[in-house]
Amino acid sequence: MNEINVIDFEIECITTSYYTKMARMKFVETPPREDKKAWVESSFDPNKKILSNASISELRSKIIKHRKELIDQLISIITVLTGLTGALIGIAALFLHR
Repeated sequence: MNEINVIDFEIECITTSYYTKMARMKFVETPPREDKKAWVESSFDPNKKILSNASISELRSKIIKHRKELIDQLISIITVLTGLTGALIGIAALFLHR
């Protein structure tokens, strides 16, 4: 057992765990466990299944897309609230001026 292989195995496991957890937290669909192209045998432990590089890239893209959609929604809400605040300040100034 080469130390580099053990380190690679740990990196593979941590990366797979990280992206599957992020996907679950954001309700992003992960590849099914039956998908042989998405889930491959680990280089160190053949009994351990990890995400392939292509699946990690796809999952990362889905997570980033989801994050961008949430940010766009938040920006829209902030824009509306800013407009309403300005309108309320204008109305308040109109009534207080008289």
